[in-house]
Amino acid sequence: MQRTPISQAVHEERVGASSALIADPSRLSRRGTCEVLARAGIHIVVETASGEEALEAAGAITPDLAVIELELPGLPGVEAIRRLRAVSPHVSAVVLTGRTDQVAEAVSAGACAFLLKTSPLEALADALRTAAAGHSLVLPATAATLFDANRERASVRSGKLADLSARELDVLRLLAGGRDNAEIAAELFISPSTAKSHVSRILGKLSSENRIQAAVYAVRCGLV
Repeated sequence: MQRTPISQAVHEERVGASSALIADPSRLSRRGTCEVLARAGIHIVVETASGEEALEAAGAITPDLAVIELELPGLPGVEAIRRLRAVSPHVSAVVLTGRTDQVAEAVSAGACAFLLKTSPLEALADALRTAAAGHSLVLPATAATLFDANRERASVRSGKLADLSARELDVLRLLAGGRDNAEIAAELFISPSTAKSHVSRILGKLSSENRIQAAVYAVRCGLV
């Protein structure tokens, strides 16, 4: 697929469909990302090859998510995510990369998901679908890396699982598996509002800033 110039990006009216922009310098890699997005039922609005182009595109169009490779020419991927979130906080920034050394930095910059290109296609498609719906997640393949990057901080909250009730542990397992609040509610036969309350309490007890950190902690502790 040829990269669509930003000035020529055309919005295709698709009621209820999610849309995405891609930032990746490799045409071959962008083609693979397009395949994953297609599997997820997500419409590709525009492809870009740099962080600067991604920011320009985000200002000209209104995608639901931006799929960003960390190794971008010029503006680094992490900084591109930080600026994108600053100017377009409604856009879900998703890292799709082959490297694992900047997981914590990307999440800190505002990425709602960190995915490896080596992950199975269906797992990536499900993850992107979840991210497009506005939820945060991390695939198990990257959980250990994220935890290692935050090991010192995680050690401070060691043993915090003992503070969770049996129900909260159930919720945490599902959260770590990538479920959103509605899916957690359905599996545990509780209301979505109750699931949301459980998640909020879990984040507080684990001193986690977001669902990704809680999920990583759960994976590291062997809950999933």
